[in-house]
Amino acid sequence: MPLIWGRENKRLASHVDSQTRKAPLRTGRGIPRWARTLAGIAALASLLAAIVIGSGLLNRGTGNAPAKGEPSLPPDRRLAEALLGAKWQEAESASRELLARDPFDARAIFNLAYSLQRQGRLDEATGYYLLSADFREFGIYSKYNLACIHSVQESPDEAIELLRAVIEEGFVSTLGIASEHDFDLLRADPEFHRLVLLEEVNRDRKSGIR
Repeated sequence: MPLIWGRENKRLASHVDSQTRKAPLRTGRGIPRWARTLAGIAALASLLAAIVIGSGLLNRGTGNAPAKGEPSLPPDRRLAEALLGAKWQEAESASRELLARDPFDARAIFNLAYSLQRQGRLDEATGYYLLSADFREFGIYSKYNLACIHSVQESPDEAIELLRAVIEEGFVSTLGIASEHDFDLLRADPEFHRLVLLEEVNRDRKSGIR
């Protein structure tokens, strides 16, 4: 399962490690330049279209106005509730609305990628993850989720490269990459088993065992 970033509530934040979030990150590492360029262009084009469309919606109203007398929730609140409720289409919609207001909203970019990934729209998610990978706060989680996507799409070399990058940065997933079903394709690769062991070393270091 891909990892989600979210400090707005404890249930979402339980999926990430606060120490890892603060770790130094070289976001360009582990992602081929050509892949970053192509997917980034596609995501930027989609993002610009969302901004244009969103601007019109903001001027005219979204068409999903609450019932009379019922207060309207701001998009960031709707996004948080959609993520908690695993309502991925609603999370996508709220993320796009946030990006229409601020195209540099890193959290919205990441959550848009995540909601697209959970809907199975992996090519779209890839472009947005490549954008969010350039933000320090989201880079390591974006790379991890990209590794999941590459593995699911049967691109083991790309998946291993990204996974190596995040594990060597000191990353530790909640349950461990050995328990991640998205990496089933990689289990026959000796490098994957090396990374499993390295992740355990990282976990011990964070726990103060080593």
